[in-house]
Amino acid sequence: MTGELLGLCELTQYVEELSKVVERPYLRSSQYTFLFLEEGGLKDLPSIALNLPEGVWLRAERVVPSPPPEPDASIKPWITITSDPTKPPSIKDHVVITTTAPEAAKWITLGRTSLADLRPRPPKAGGDSEVDVFLRLNAFPELGNRVQAYIDGPWSAWAAKEKTRRAAKTIYEKLFSLQKSIESGALSLASKSLLSLLSISISSERLGKLSALI
Repeated sequence: MTGELLGLCELTQYVEELSKVVERPYLRSSQYTFLFLEEGGLKDLPSIALNLPEGVWLRAERVVPSPPPEPDASIKPWITITSDPTKPPSIKDHVVITTTAPEAAKWITLGRTSLADLRPRPPKAGGDSEVDVFLRLNAFPELGNRVQAYIDGPWSAWAAKEKTRRAAKTIYEKLFSLQKSIESGALSLASKSLLSLLSISISSERLGKLSALI
């Protein structure tokens, strides 16, 4: 058994015995609301390093969320994109453009819209009359294909990577919050005793790194 594993085992036994004396024991890991980390769930996260030299069990670096990839200008009006990697872009079934009556007639001739999808606008003094044209995505199959290719390709690749980045970001923020709780004394007796063995420190405020040492 390595020194790190031995230290973790001793720490777990100590907290178990202490909790029997001073606090009602927890029966599920989810009850440890101040912080609960499993090594197996940390190994593949970016900006998270484990079992480093000098007794450092975990080091987390600040992660800045990245925005989703920019769609091509031709499909941008047809989708709504958020910064949430768990929510795929929503596809609009239509968009509305404002154009002149002659231009609207060309859209009708091309089979891209119909008279039923035209809405006259109030006339402008000295200008051509304008209409609002409802363009429906099912009349533009080539654009529908591009929209789906963007979602299945660049967006999905970004989302898969960004989910792990957001998970690492959450861990960093929890460690940072825990470190602030240590400083303010806003922890239970058992938690304070555990953290006397598990030291959380900011190794560099500028670089945004947090280390947990055992």
